[in-house]
Amino acid sequence: MGFHKNVLGFHPSIAVYGQTEKRDFPLILIIGREPNNDIPLRYEVNKYDFDYSPEERKCAFWNMSFKLIGEQNNLNVREIKQKFIDNNSSFIIFSDSSPQTQKNNKNNKIKIRRNIPEEKIKEHIKKILSEDIIKRVELVLLSGIDEKRGLERNLKCLKEYCTKLGIHYEEIPFLYGSNYKKMKLSDKSKNIIKRISSAWDNDFLKRLAVLHLIFR
Repeated sequence: MGFHKNVLGFHPSIAVYGQTEKRDFPLILIIGREPNNDIPLRYEVNKYDFDYSPEERKCAFWNMSFKLIGEQNNLNVREIKQKFIDNNSSFIIFSDSSPQTQKNNKNNKIKIRRNIPEEKIKEHIKKILSEDIIKRVELVLLSGIDEKRGLERNLKCLKEYCTKLGIHYEEIPFLYGSNYKKMKLSDKSKNIIKRISSAWDNDFLKRLAVLHLIFR
């Protein structure tokens, strides 16, 4: 998962949009492989901004995530982003399966992943899934986390932890344009997405109603 370094100077272990952390609607957690940068990882919930700069607007992982989720409610990427901007929050949050940051242009990524001690991987995943915000997560999408990419231990640990927490999870291909035709969500995941989206819409409408009462 990419992340702009100009704002924070570090990569948060869980990234949320706007005022998401302060609200109470249910969430979808999308977990990628590892942070796609060389800045330090910090274990905290902090903000991402898909409209901060042209680089963020073009981030394939984020845009494919919005496309996949938006399509379940007949929304394109631009439309779902605009809704998130209007409500200054999003029901989609992001994290990574690996504690090791590395840029895409490295040619030995699989070896690096397999050299990470298993205990470090387990501790990383435990820290992420122990954050308070995870109590609101009703669906976890595991994107491109597989044995072919040297991430079999990460996948095993994530699946075990999600099962322990009672959170529905689904494995999907890596969220990138050329993989999109391979994206097939189960009916259960689709229904969860629609339910979460509806709860978020209701939160938005309630906030609009409050603002109307204040300013009428």
